[in-house]
Amino acid sequence: MIDPTYLNQLVEEALALEDAFLVSLEVGPGDRIELLADHMGGLTLERISTITRHIRQQLDDQEYDYSLEVSSPGVGQPLLKEKQYEKNVGREVEVLTLEGEKIEATFTDFKEGIVFLQYKTREPKPVGKGKITVVKKREIPLEEIKSTRVLIKF
Repeated sequence: MIDPTYLNQLVEEALALEDAFLVSLEVGPGDRIELLADHMGGLTLERISTITRHIRQQLDDQEYDYSLEVSSPGVGQPLLKEKQYEKNVGREVEVLTLEGEKIEATFTDFKEGIVFLQYKTREPKPVGKGKITVVKKREIPLEEIKSTRVLIKF
């Protein structure tokens, strides 16, 4: 069995080689290692290869019996780390609050744990019948967010 402290150290070293950051690290039965990482400029295949190679080389030297999967978060997976929020500023997102409210908006900024959103909504005219489109801005602290997903539109 792989020592978790040793594995965490290896992962940190490997990610530092490519200036990547950790999204999640799980070790399952039979020392099945699943590493999700990301990079502010995108986690390319070359970066994944460098990270994988570094970890494999160290584990092979220690003669561990393991399997290793290194990847980036897939399309539609929720954002888990603050760096992922920083990376995705300017994108269209779907935010689900802890209160169950779903907001589709442009993610305009992220500062000090607060998500800044801008979106359009239809509201009744102040005078007369009908509706008008209004641009709204909203700030939501991370602790009030259940999940945030980047929307891919075609």
